[in-house]
Amino acid sequence: MDGVVPAYMQKHERARSGTCWRRWWHSFRERNYVFHHTSTLMGCWEWLLSLLILHYSIYQPLTLVFDEVKWTGAQSIITVTDVLCIFDIAIRFRTSFRYRGYDVTDPRSIAGSYLRGFFCLDVVSSAPLDDILATCGCVSDDTVSILGLVKLLRLLRVRSLIRKVDRLSFANLFRIFQNIFGLLLFAHWLGLCWYAIAIKPLEHRYDPDDPGFSAIHDGTKWHWLSDEPSVQVRYIYACFTCASGVLDCP
Repeated sequence: MDGVVPAYMQKHERARSGTCWRRWWHSFRERNYVFHHTSTLMGCWEWLLSLLILHYSIYQPLTLVFDEVKWTGAQSIITVTDVLCIFDIAIRFRTSFRYRGYDVTDPRSIAGSYLRGFFCLDVVSSAPLDDILATCGCVSDDTVSILGLVKLLRLLRVRSLIRKVDRLSFANLFRIFQNIFGLLLFAHWLGLCWYAIAIKPLEHRYDPDDPGFSAIHDGTKWHWLSDEPSVQVRYIYACFTCASGVLDCP
């Protein structure tokens, strides 16, 4: 009888000696179906979600100010981002976290901590209110686009990835990249805000007696001098003018 292996141990050994997927599933069941926050799977998930969120934070304000901007496949990427952000809320309820040097893996403790923390912000930033209102047709297109800016709150989800990278060996290099990208993103938003406030209203203004600009006599669109520049030129001009004004402030 000493050489006989119990049935439950045989099942345990078969699970550990199986494929990578079976080993992961066995470990996942042992943790009561809770994802470990330092696992490779969660790392890949957070990188994917962070890249999609950064894409949205660049593209959505750009399309709100410049109607001509249409990237190929961008709408499909935004749809995938919306779905994954909603799915990420469910994952957060089953993801462990670090508290006072200990890994918290109890599902109830995880859910309570998440509900008291960023749950409300994640729900508000993930709810596709703009798509629902656009489908109903009860508000204007401009209102729908402005509501889409609420989803920029998703940038708060990148915080967990930043905390993880800060513990790696190349953390200093990542901080440099993080600061540079943060400044560029701020300049991107600031330039678009300046253009939307100072320039965009003039595009639909009609005043043939004003020598500051030339207008079509039907009053539908304002032309810059004799030829309207491209979106790239207007975008660079807006960012440069706004950045120059900020740097010139005392």
